[in-house]
Amino acid sequence: MGKHTTSLVPLRAIYGKRKSLSQIVSDTRRLSDLQWFWREYPSQSRCVRVEASEETRRDRGWEFTTGIDDAESECGLDQGVDFDWIIKNEGDGSQLEEQLATGLLSIAKEKAKED
Repeated sequence: MGKHTTSLVPLRAIYGKRKSLSQIVSDTRRLSDLQWFWREYPSQSRCVRVEASEETRRDRGWEFTTGIDDAESECGLDQGVDFDWIIKNEGDGSQLEEQLATGLLSIAKEKAKED
């Protein structure tokens, strides 16, 4: 098995047989996970990143832990991924709502063009 093959086994088991048109995968941690979705569902996949500054994260109680926060599972997607949508979650509810509304509207418009 390849370096990341074992992590793909659950993806195949969970998503490989689904027939629904829409699915939300709320947490991918490795590039190999994203690559699987892009390969299996090339026209349906959208990649969304939700991020907050380190200051905001510290205000929420986060503390950097060596060996955890610098591992691939935490920072493997920080570079080299062309996200379709990046959401800034800095604690401003109105800003977050505006981003969500704008993003959802663009997805709805995209879907309408397909139909």
